Amino acid sequence: MKVINQMNMIHYRRETHKKTSEYKCCYSFKENRDYQSEQESLFLALLSQEFTIKLICPNKRCVVTLPFLRILEIQRGTDDCVAVNDWVNNRINERLKEELSQGVSRKTAQRRSENYKITETLHLIMDLLSEFGYFFQTRTTTGKKGMCKIDIAYKVFNKNKLMFDQESISRIGSAINKKIISLPSENGIITIKKGYLELLQNISL
Repeated sequence: MKVINQMNMIHYRRETHKKTSEYKCCYSFKENRDYQSEQESLFLALLSQEFTIKLICPNKRCVVTLPFLRILEIQRGTDDCVAVNDWVNNRINERLKEELSQGVSRKTAQRRSENYKITETLHLIMDLLSEFGYFFQTRTTTGKKGMCKIDIAYKVFNKNKLMFDQESISRIGSAINKKIISLPSENGIITIKKGYLELLQNISL
């Protein structure tokens, strides 16, 4: 899969805005974290039209915010498989080493790692969706000094047609997130099979 071959670059097709009236800011930690989880869940449902996706069961104690799902791997056919969890962890380790070499304290670098996991996961999913004709309008967060910036998608297009705006990303993503975490697991793994219809039924404006 060519998107994995050069993963130090962002490949997803996007139009980026630092400020735009079309994007409604999320001010609280809960609003931000929920919207990240809603984006991920919607994007996973879109990916499930092309891939089988394996997720690590979320922590049941996460009751304050919607859980951000850890992706173990995604697979297409028998040979095309991306070990997402391993890839994300490797990226985080590389970033932590870089920050430590720049004088950032280990405590600070490790505290940032959870945000980096979310950032790397969302960017990877958007990369993959771009391979199937998706395009994103995003807003780049400023972040704190030295922090990895993240592109927040507030519009999703496919073949130049608007599919989802910020409100529908949030609403539909929330419903899909709740559906995913209700799915049965085996040995701590939730498997979303390619074309899983009950998940796809949530994808409508």
